[in-house]
Amino acid sequence: MEYNFSGVYTLRDYVKFNRKLSRKNTIIRYICGIVALAGLLFVLSPEGQINRIIDKPSILLYYVFLFLFFNAGVAFLELFTVFRYRKIYRSDKSASSERKYRITNETISMAIDDTSMRTIGKEKIHKIIPEADRVYIFDSLVSAIIIKKSFFPSEEEFEEVKNFIINNFNNK
Repeated sequence: MEYNFSGVYTLRDYVKFNRKLSRKNTIIRYICGIVALAGLLFVLSPEGQINRIIDKPSILLYYVFLFLFFNAGVAFLELFTVFRYRKIYRSDKSASSERKYRITNETISMAIDDTSMRTIGKEKIHKIIPEADRVYIFDSLVSAIIIKKSFFPSEEEFEEVKNFIINNFNNK
């Protein structure tokens, strides 16, 4: 069986892929920040004074404000990463170029503007992450071929290719 199709990545696709890559790190950093704030509460408070802090609305309000400030910082960093991703995306000459895909029983190939070709064999696939509107085919921890639903004329064709990839290439 062989499938041939083509499509173009957008900035939104690039951002979504990079967020998928960094999701685990973002969650870990957020949890570490919450633990650090809780630790700060206990370190700055004299022993046995925690109940007094919770009972005093002004001090408790201070820590709630600190928590909200921390969350605003995390949101700002997320916004900053979108600007960084945009800069990287625009600097890549082939980022918005058309990609041509060829999927056979043994390999998945992607050509960009007939200038570069990337082929992944079954044994080189690290993991496959199917989603409702796309499939990520990782050949390493940070590199993937992305196949989007919009590359196909119909949803049925996308589902057929997605199921073929999952059934034929998912060796995990």
